Amino acid sequence: MAKYKMKSVTTLLGLLCIITTIQAQEDKDQKYALNKITVEVENKYGGCMNWSNWGSWSSFGTFEASQSKIWRAFQGGNEISELTLYKLAGFKEQALEVNNYLTNFQKKKKTWQTIGVVSTILGGGMLVYWVTLREAENWTTISDDATVILGLSGVTLAGVGLGVIIGWELKHPTKLKSASFALEVAEYYNKKLKGF
Repeated sequence: MAKYKMKSVTTLLGLLCIITTIQAQEDKDQKYALNKITVEVENKYGGCMNWSNWGSWSSFGTFEASQSKIWRAFQGGNEISELTLYKLAGFKEQALEVNNYLTNFQKKKKTWQTIGVVSTILGGGMLVYWVTLREAENWTTISDDATVILGLSGVTLAGVGLGVIIGWELKHPTKLKSASFALEVAEYYNKKLKGF
């Protein structure tokens, strides 16, 4: 009977070890799925290419991914920036380069938007002045050509200013690195995540 109890205890311990191992593997797989990075490459013409979980390619449309700078990176299911991709993978030099680029882009955007605001205000001021001249009793003493030029200049200046503001508001920074490099970074990170 002692032999039977010992065999039962051994079997029970063996099952417990197997269950613990399976649970640990499932936890590891779940952690990997939540933290892995995927890169989706898009073509200007509407195609895209994805790197799947199993390391195979699936593609829609035809184009060369190595030169494309139209791509998006995801960690788990959430989109991440180019800067975050390089930081997560430990590519410090590329992260610094992207950070500098984004900082310069924001400075340039702010400068151009300020120019746009000033231009819009000046153009609006010119239009208000033109309207007050036209409404005044003595507007006939001013040459009609001069008032037309003033009015058109105000409209042009305000229009250009608004165009600059809207254009820079809609403009987004492009990716610095090609899609093929982003795919390599994601592959490196995922291998490191799996412990290879």
